[in-house]
Amino acid sequence: MKRALLRLLAVMALGVAAVAVPASALAAPALVLSGTNCFVQDANGVQYTDTNCDWHAVLQTDENGKLVLLSYDDHGHLPEGAAVPQTAIQFTVHASCDCPFEGDYAVVLRPDGSETSHGPIDAP
Repeated sequence: MKRALLRLLAVMALGVAAVAVPASALAAPALVLSGTNCFVQDANGVQYTDTNCDWHAVLQTDENGKLVLLSYDDHGHLPEGAAVPQTAIQFTVHASCDCPFEGDYAVVLRPDGSETSHGPIDAP
């Protein structure tokens, strides 16, 4: 889905699903990234850029460089006038990027226009 790809590429360019991994399998400290600026989607599927959105990502590899932990989450808000749901809704977006962030992400949109997402929900 183009929107999901753009959303995750923006996150990667601008710099919660977690997996349980035995401490002995982790070779390096986790790489922790965070920033602002996310794409948010309204109740009608219209995409906006939220420059005040906070996002966070954690990546970690094992001793062979294989990704063993990936966690992403963001907290954004729709602009005034954007379509909001009458009750909170949850949907999934898929990012196809041939990168560590590829996968499905869970998004929750609330009547006050706040949005949260996390994933990938099918992380390693």
